[in-house]
Amino acid sequence: MLIADVSAGLYAAISVLAAIAGRGVSGRGAFIDLSMLDAVAALLGSEIGHAAVTGAPGLEPNVTVLPHYGLFQCADGRWLSLGIVHEERFWQSFCRAVGRSDLAGLSLVERIERRSELRQTLDALFATAPAAAWEQQLAPLDVPIAIVADLQELPASSHFVERELLCDRDGFKCVALPMRFSTGSIAPIAGPPALGEHRDAILAEIGLGAAEIELLRRDGALG
Repeated sequence: MLIADVSAGLYAAISVLAAIAGRGVSGRGAFIDLSMLDAVAALLGSEIGHAAVTGAPGLEPNVTVLPHYGLFQCADGRWLSLGIVHEERFWQSFCRAVGRSDLAGLSLVERIERRSELRQTLDALFATAPAAAWEQQLAPLDVPIAIVADLQELPASSHFVERELLCDRDGFKCVALPMRFSTGSIAPIAGPPALGEHRDAILAEIGLGAAEIELLRRDGALG
């Protein structure tokens, strides 16, 4: 995904709302200066701050340093996401479920110290069975695990269906906005307009008459 574009858009929306709220208090508007690089760097704020103070390598304290947090390829070629961070109960449940109770007693510090060894162990373990089998075995035990879905699979997933995330408006499909309001639906009521669909109405709204609009059309000014 285009993370810089998306994050800049989100920060822009937040900034505009903040400026509008501020105007309600001060009576003054605001000029907003927002760069895409600044926006994406803000998402790494804690990591950049930590590195600037300690000079620690980029992997620490990011979760990617954890051997049990990441993606693992299974026997059928599909990938499984395992999201154990520091929670002992998740790690212990996982170890018991996969027959590795010998590892359940390792503390978080010990697991990080042995991360290369444990990562190899987990890579080999997950490669012994299909992704669906692992998910079926581990998900009921509250282990944070999920099959990595591709874009074609998402619309049919239970979460997408229950939350009605995929909208179909006039044959145009899009993902609904993630927020829900008690005051009513904010789902789109129609698909995007065709090129020039509202052109005449907009020109009339700004004061042009039918003859003027027709003249602009004949002259090619309207495209």
